[in-house]
Formats: sequence, structure tokens, C-alpha cells
Amino acid sequence: MNHRWRLTLALWLMLPSAAAMANPADLDTTFAMNGMARLSLDGFGNSGQDAVLQPDGKIVVLSHAYPDDAATIDELAVTRYNPDGTLDLGFGSGGTTITNYGFGPTYPLSLQLTAANDILVRANGFGSQGQVGLLIKYRGDTGMLDEQFGDGGIVAAPSTSPADFFQGSVPLSDSGLLAALESPYTGSMLVKYTGAGEIDTSFGDQGVVTSPVGARGLLQLPDGNIIVTGYHTVAPEQYEMAFAKMDASGTFDTTYGEGGIASVPLDGLGFYVGAGGFQHDGSVLIAVGEALVRPRSIIVIRLDPKGTWDVHFGDAGFASTDLGGSTNPTSMSVLPNDRFVVGSNSEMAYRGMTLVSYLADGSLDTSFGDAGISEVGALGLTAAVLFQPNGGLLEVGTLWNDDETQAATVVVRHVGWPDELFRNGFD
Repeated sequence: MNHRWRLTLALWLMLPSAAAMANPADLDTTFAMNGMARLSLDGFGNSGQDAVLQPDGKIVVLSHAYPDDAATIDELAVTRYNPDGTLDLGFGSGGTTITNYGFGPTYPLSLQLTAANDILVRANGFGSQGQVGLLIKYRGDTGMLDEQFGDGGIVAAPSTSPADFFQGSVPLSDSGLLAALESPYTGSMLVKYTGAGEIDTSFGDQGVVTSPVGARGLLQLPDGNIIVTGYHTVAPEQYEMAFAKMDASGTFDTTYGEGGIASVPLDGLGFYVGAGGFQHDGSVLIAVGEALVRPRSIIVIRLDPKGTWDVHFGDAGFASTDLGGSTNPTSMSVLPNDRFVVGSNSEMAYRGMTLVSYLADGSLDTSFGDAGISEVGALGLTAAVLFQPNGGLLEVGTLWNDDETQAATVVVRHVGWPDELFRNGFD
């Protein structure tokens, strides 16, 4: 090797890789079609609602499928993509399974993996008494309904009123499922189901535990404990955002927060939990949205492992980003260095699919996108954000066309942080 070639090689080795030079928010053009996979369903428009990664790297996406024919009712669709963004034609029927329940439209809400890597969907449907919460289970290998679960793959919420909804669900390590049930008659309850979809009567009082907070969601921690997110009453007609911690047996930790309830001075009914995740020291991150006023900002709070609100996080306890119009957080994922990314439903702000990246202390990560914010398309919403094992950043959501007459579920891959390992958040 001559000296000139050795010098050229040495200089080339000193150059950063293309991935290292790219902005983490840049689209990865090796994924699908120039960085984006768009879902097409014959006879249906569709919008992305949630997504999960299976252990083999395949991407499972939940969509709301609304028909072109007004005589047909809304349904839900579960679609699987290969890690490179191509449709997995061996899943369901040509890559997608479409499901409807009962006597009216079925609205998908969230998507999770069970301990056996099957697919759990939380949804609302219409039964004989009206709208009802649903848990729907699909086989993780084929994408078909799990006929061994509930009634043909579907469990409806215990009917105590015409409007019983599952506010959240958590698959447990014993193959069971925990669901937060909200009823206008019985209040907030936690119900445990077996892997077969039957109520587990060994849990609590015949399968039911009363929640000390008005349950609006569930977050599962790495140690198997569960955070119930919601609100509690502090005075007549006054509420605060509140959290309780329980183990998988249904026993609440009375040392968490104050007397078993951690609270944050935000109106418990005016704000709601949009997404959550955890940092390496066990602290819990909560992204909240405003429900009673026209929201403009993403707000993230942090609770330490004992349930104390961290007032040193962000700006006096709040990491807040004003996106300039109606917006709400929908999803969160956390990296091993505790950096986290929040996805936003921003279509009413006339923004595209939007991500906001933060450093571990709640300050904006200005190296990401445009001063910490990434936007894809002109009008859309982000439903899920996930990190792949190679450090790629997946964003799943909906984009509308220019005249806002058609929408489609899209999966986008950003370059992300190839030097950082995957860690999942919860929503």
C-alpha cells in the first residue's frame, strides 16, 4: 500500500458515518418507500391509533378503518410490517385483520403485546345495552383472532351500565390481563382476567379491586408493579391529577406519595394522561394533555420512585412545549440515557405528524429536528413512537391529503440514534 492510499484511508476512517452526520429526525430513506409506509385498505379510509414492536422486529399497527360506503360501519384493523417497512403478507389476510363487534361501530384505542407475544387490542364497541369496552386478542404468529380467548377472541366489559369502558389494560407475566374499568354507576375498578379471558376470581374480591383514584390509565413498571393514573377529589368539586401504585396481586402501596396517592397540582378533570414511560432510576414520566380548555402545549411531569413530584424537572416541575395550537400528547418512548420523545396529536393545530424530543432533565433536545421538534407532512397526528433495536425511531400515525378528504395510516422511520439501544415506553 502506498503512502498516499494509506493517508486517504486514514482520513476516510476519521470521517463520521452518514448516520452520525444525519439529524436524528431525518427520514431513513432505506425504510419502505423513502422512509414511509402507507396503509391502503380496499373500501376503507384509515387512521393510525397505536403500534408495538414484536421481539423479531416486526411492526404491528392498529388502525381505525372507516368505510367508503356509508351503509357499512366502522371497524378496527391490525396490520403487520416487516422491519424494513414492507407489508407482512403472511399476517392476517394479506397483512391485515379487520374486526367489528356487536351492533355498531368498533373504535380501536390501544395495542399491546401479551407475555406470550400475542396481540391485545383495547377498543370500544356496541353491545345489546349500548357502548361497551372491549379487549380483543389476536395470535401473534398469524394475526387471526385467538378463539381460545373470551368469546371468539373478544371480551366485553362486565355490564353494569350502558357505558362501561376500559380506560387502560396491562398484560401480566402470568399470562393474565389487568384492565381499568370506568363505570358511571360503580366508579373505577381494576379487573383481572385469565389468559383465556375469564375473570380471575383469585384476584381481589372475586376478580375486582376498587381503585383509590379515578382510573384513567395503567402503566407497568419494569419490576412488574403498576401505576394507576387518574384523579382524586381534594375538596367538593375540586380534583387533582393523582397516581396510585399496586403490585400484580392487587395490593396498593400505602407508602407511595402521601397515604398511597401521589398527586400533582393539575386539575384532575381538566387534564388527562396522554402517555407515560420510565427512566433508569425508576422515576415515572407522564405526558399530560388539557381536556377542558383549548390545549396548546405538551406537558411532561416526573414522579420519583416514591411518588414525589419532582419540582426540579423541566421548569419548576413541568417540561412544557407550546406547539402553537390545539395539540395533545399521545405516546412516549424513553432511551437508555433517559432522553425521551413524545408524539402529539396536532392535526387541529394544522401541523403534520409531530414529535418533540427532550433530554433526561426535561429540557428540549435541540439537536433533534428543528430545535427539538420534528414534523412530517402538512396535516396529521402521531399515535405511537417506538425505538427499534438499531436505534431507529419509528413514528406511526395519520396523514391527510391536501384537501383533508382522505386519510391514511403511515409508518415513518427516522434515523434516530443508532448508537443507543432500544427501550420501550408505555402508552
